[in-house]
Amino acid sequence: ESPANEISAVFSPDGRRIGLIANNGGKSELRFQDPETGHSEPIASDIVAFDWYANSRRVIYSHHVSGGSELVIRDIVTGRERVLFKGPHAKIVAATDGGGITFVHGNAHWSQQLFLLPMSAPAASDDLP
Repeated sequence: ESPANEISAVFSPDGRRIGLIANNGGKSELRFQDPETGHSEPIASDIVAFDWYANSRRVIYSHHVSGGSELVIRDIVTGRERVLFKGPHAKIVAATDGGGITFVHGNAHWSQQLFLLPMSAPAASDDLP
């Protein structure tokens, strides 16, 4: 049941899931796959990039929406999401300790800048930062 035309794949920090961007009928999807069973489930569509955030429970991703792009954090257990940034961006990377997210912001190559979005730990283990 693995998706066709995998674009990018990364193991979760605990090794229990594989996060991947896959081409599904011309649309890029963020999917999570169980490496033992091969079962995968779609999480979001029109994905540009993603990274695991601090542990295997949360993921950050960039996706296209009407009128632009959004950088989103998602709790993959509860499904809760929060938009962190709206606007053109690329190349997202989360600090392994969860202290921040870096991304490149700008409309064109010659005007791009590197940004750091500081993040604080969530108040509860099932909350979003």
